[in-house]
Amino acid sequence: MRVEDFLIETIAYMGDDVIEMDPFYSWGQFLKLKYLSEYCFVAELLLYLLGMLLKASTIVMDPQSRRSFLISFYCKNENIANWFGWGRCFMAFCEKWDFRECEPLMRMILYSTESDLLLSKVLSEKVGKYPLLEIEVRQRLQSLFLDHTTKDERDYGFWISAILRTQETTELQGKLFMIMFGPIKITLSRIETIDWEVLCNETINVQHIYTKLLGSIARGIHHMMTTLNLGCYAWTDNQLSLLMEEITMVPNRWALHNFAALLALHPQIIYIALFTRLSEGRMDEAAHVFHAVKTILHRWGVFVSGAVSDVMLKTFRSMSEINRRLFLSSLLKIESYQLSGLLLNTPFNVETFHTELSSARSISALMILLAKNV
Repeated sequence: MRVEDFLIETIAYMGDDVIEMDPFYSWGQFLKLKYLSEYCFVAELLLYLLGMLLKASTIVMDPQSRRSFLISFYCKNENIANWFGWGRCFMAFCEKWDFRECEPLMRMILYSTESDLLLSKVLSEKVGKYPLLEIEVRQRLQSLFLDHTTKDERDYGFWISAILRTQETTELQGKLFMIMFGPIKITLSRIETIDWEVLCNETINVQHIYTKLLGSIARGIHHMMTTLNLGCYAWTDNQLSLLMEEITMVPNRWALHNFAALLALHPQIIYIALFTRLSEGRMDEAAHVFHAVKTILHRWGVFVSGAVSDVMLKTFRSMSEINRRLFLSSLLKIESYQLSGLLLNTPFNVETFHTELSSARSISALMILLAKNV
């Protein structure tokens, strides 16, 4: 017999007796069975199936009643400490809902699980003050809302957007983003904590370490770039650019090459990274960022012009004619200054100079393309 059939027959069998007294009783007892607590994957599967069952059972209710019904079920069984399992239950329950109905459910979940209190406590203090609570918040938010497969990639962007918008300022949103996606370190006591300093103090040269440290951050930003068609949950280019600036200043400004590596992992993010800098006339700063990305990609053995031509052309065409010329001038000027500086350094490092010269040549096709669009 399939598990789904077993669940349906069980609730039908017990319906005349126990469920008339308490519709949540039988499932609470069922989920507390010893073998379920020993085999997490079984509990997670059953919670998912229960989410589908609760969804079907409440289909004739209005959205508010459906949300209340689900939260009542959770409150009856809150002693089951399996956040991923509950996440599967909640996601099954609201699958294919309108996003405007999902947000109130999310807020009810945060309140019922007391995750909103943890958020308030952690975000009101300096980063790193409550390392264990920061990890607890991260695990809850990821397990409840983000660690689930979906056919619609917009779902990830929506949940990230809705979670961040529980905070009113860009500063708090940036801090919360890093709690959810920032790099992790293992302490001497074998405890996981968020590593707030590694991106600020160190320049890392190994690609797989960059991927480990920055991969989640890059994917999170990439998913938020897919929210353009989500109405009130969409993030404009300017909002994303300001959020990214805040992210890369938590708790202090990141080392330039670490920021560049983030963009190199997902080159489409380059547009967002340069947006505010270019719109505010910070052409030289934007050029420094681009050349740092170029150097990282060249070091990784990536064909730079091929990797960034589309996004750089998109960035270029979004600017006025005069700003295009100013930006191209800054790109050429910064490249020249960097090569001249290396050439005149004492002691002179031949290998470094030739590496930078080689990376400069790798974007010659891109520079010609941009020049044709001035």
